[in-house]
Amino acid sequence: MRVAKFYYNRDNFTAAYMRSKDAVKTEPDYAPTHFSLAQAAEKMKKLEEAKAEYNTYLKLSPEGDYAKAARKALAALP
Repeated sequence: MRVAKFYYNRDNFTAAYMRSKDAVKTEPDYAPTHFSLAQAAEKMKKLEEAKAEYNTYLKLSPEGDYAKAARKALAALP
């Protein structure tokens, strides 16, 4: 997940998306990987996937570190 964050912070959203997808496959029950994937998907205009991943994050970790950000992102998505 660190690699995905590295790419995301450098505006390389395609690479961040691919690394996040890999992380979700490897650790499907680790909520932060879903948040990372949601952010990258949103930047790539994959809005339905972003919504699904934010919701998965919230299902796995409703009070987690990124819960507030996930709820805010969901509210802002069309």
